[in-house]
Amino acid sequence: APVVTPAPAAGPAAGERGPSSATEAAAAARREEQRILSTDPTLARVGGVLTPRGALSVEPTLEYGYGENTQATVNGFSIVPGITFGTVDIRQNTQRATTASVTLRYGITDRFEINTRIPYVFRNDTIETGPADVNASPILISPRGNGIGDIEFGASYQINAGMNDWPIFIANLRVKSTTGRSPFEVPIYTTNDPQGGFIRGLERELPTGTGFWSVEPGVTVAWASDPAVFFGGIRYIWNIADTVDLQNPSGGPATRTRLDPGDAIGVNFGVGFAMNERTSISLGYEHVFVMRSSQEGRAIAGSTADIGTFNFGLAYRVSDSVSVNLGVGIGVTDSAPDARIILRVPVRFNLI
Repeated sequence: APVVTPAPAAGPAAGERGPSSATEAAAAARREEQRILSTDPTLARVGGVLTPRGALSVEPTLEYGYGENTQATVNGFSIVPGITFGTVDIRQNTQRATTASVTLRYGITDRFEINTRIPYVFRNDTIETGPADVNASPILISPRGNGIGDIEFGASYQINAGMNDWPIFIANLRVKSTTGRSPFEVPIYTTNDPQGGFIRGLERELPTGTGFWSVEPGVTVAWASDPAVFFGGIRYIWNIADTVDLQNPSGGPATRTRLDPGDAIGVNFGVGFAMNERTSISLGYEHVFVMRSSQEGRAIAGSTADIGTFNFGLAYRVSDSVSVNLGVGIGVTDSAPDARIILRVPVRFNLI
């Protein structure tokens, strides 16, 4: 009797992917995109890198910042350019800050994440001030401060799936508390101190927080164009006004006043590349425009600022759950820190 061979089961044609493999490929591409985005120091802070559903990411971070500026105040008059009759008060300020923090991220869904950041701040400034004349010696002070900083809470939500070559839009919200020591709580030098005429108003100890709550909504955009991933974002920083005690440099009682530190608008953009399956790099720029502050409803002259920073990021994936990220920021405006170095080691745990 002839042998009858059963016909093969129907399946996808050659070169055609089944639904499960297409979904897996899209998920793998999304993970690769997230790996590249995680190299940018700005996105790691303001949002744009999501944690998968049921995963907890523990991210210890060590950040070092350095800044230096020189100010000159003329108490006199000039009859020709470059020749001044009177005194010139020159103040040189060197600022160093080291922040050790841990950030916790949890994926509620694949498109929704909640997070919190707990920082501990070490600050050390060196201030050299005094009249620039041959009869006076410079005055050198070195205020320090350390303690818990302002704890932050945040959430990120991926608005769309990014199909059909569309970029991905991610909505972010960050809230900063006032758990750190406020600038209005630290002691200052007064005219009653030795050389108080030159160092009055300067801080004896340094704060670890800003003293104001802030709310920061924003949107991050990411678009993959093999082999690069382009990214950018915009955010609004609402610094909430509060009533504070302004200390008196003359040594008198503090003044109770309503102070609004001014809101800010931040913009960032850049591009990232995967060098191989373990190494990624990114180049980006961030600019924050700080609007004018006010006291008792009256604008404070000269309180606006532009903070521009060029960022470079490098990431190495040690394993599927551990990576090492190194970021470097170089200030390009007078108000920005001269340099920042950020080391992050995210470790991911799958809880479900």
